[in-house]
Amino acid sequence: MKKNINIYRLIISNVLKKSWTAAIFMFFNIFIWKELGDFQTLIMFNIVYMVVHTIFFVWLSGVIKNWLRRELLFSSLFMFALMFWLLAFFNNYVLENLYIVGSLLWLANGMYWVTFNNNYFDLTAYNNRWYYSWIRGSLNTIWKIITPAIIWVVISWNYQWLWYEWAFMIGAIMFIVSAFVWNVKIPERKHRKYKFFSSSKKILWNRKILFTYIFYAIIGFAFSNILLDTLLPFLMYIQVEEEYKLWFLVGIFSFLSVIVSYLVGKYISYNYYRHLILFTGISYAITMWAMIYFPEYVIAFTAILTFLFVLYSVPVRVIIQNVFHEVKGYEKIVSENTAIQELYVMTWRIGALFALYFIWNFDATSLQYIFVIMIILILSASLYFSSVDISIEPKHKKKAN
Repeated sequence: MKKNINIYRLIISNVLKKSWTAAIFMFFNIFIWKELGDFQTLIMFNIVYMVVHTIFFVWLSGVIKNWLRRELLFSSLFMFALMFWLLAFFNNYVLENLYIVGSLLWLANGMYWVTFNNNYFDLTAYNNRWYYSWIRGSLNTIWKIITPAIIWVVISWNYQWLWYEWAFMIGAIMFIVSAFVWNVKIPERKHRKYKFFSSSKKILWNRKILFTYIFYAIIGFAFSNILLDTLLPFLMYIQVEEEYKLWFLVGIFSFLSVIVSYLVGKYISYNYYRHLILFTGISYAITMWAMIYFPEYVIAFTAILTFLFVLYSVPVRVIIQNVFHEVKGYEKIVSENTAIQELYVMTWRIGALFALYFIWNFDATSLQYIFVIMIILILSASLYFSSVDISIEPKHKKKAN
């Protein structure tokens, strides 16, 4: 398989950006909780965050279809750096203008991800996405170890009594580094008109793609961001009560996940992606059921779910990108397709946050209803994804005009 250095640069840049946003946003949620003591305000902050992200993602999909990819990527990462600098030295102002800050952060996030998703699809191919996705997953997990470790050292050192401030400043620097790592010119492309509605009809007319996107969105509700990045870290923090302990635990979980990711990527063949998805989905259900009945072991269950997500996300992500090849002339409507995917995913994530908004305490009774819904949804998604065949690339007899 021919290697492309630009893909590696894209992945490394993404790893730097994603690891620091995940770690710092986890802290930021806890920071809001500690300062305001209002879980509803915390959830509403995240809802505003996601709504603004979705709006700009869809709009910018038309902007970057033919041009401005490098410019938008640089702008988004420098905007992240600026916002984290404000978080470091003007955190009182940030708390007083929480929803404005959330909107600006998700504007930057929408700019970044719409560019990254289009670039990643264009630079990879049907037959090499399994390879590059495991590399990306493994590197992301490694940096999820390094990032909490750096933050833990900075907070423990507390130089000049600027513990949180230094953590935010290092994050701002990492965004700038990420911008320069991905300083790669995208090949010129023929100008094509952005046709969101007609392309949506063309893409979603394929029932396999339609159901794939629906179940992909369900995973966003039940597994990834809402569960692992928002709810479980918060429940863990309630138990450990100190940020450095939380980051230490996240680092340990991530370290073990690296081992799992490496072993799976090296020894499990692409042909076994269906078995991997089904196994992981069933394991997820068992773990979530156990967490309902034994909530005091939330730390151990979070570790297990962190491992499982590594196994689950890579094959699902490959399926999502490869089923799109079934659309005739797919290469001409990549931007429209990424916007459609994002609408599905973010709608379910926002729905999950609205469900969390009405939780007033964190005992087993309050959470068990949401956990049961998540179990049902993941089992349904796992059964569906394990039935999707992407073993052979679709061949179209005639290219679309």
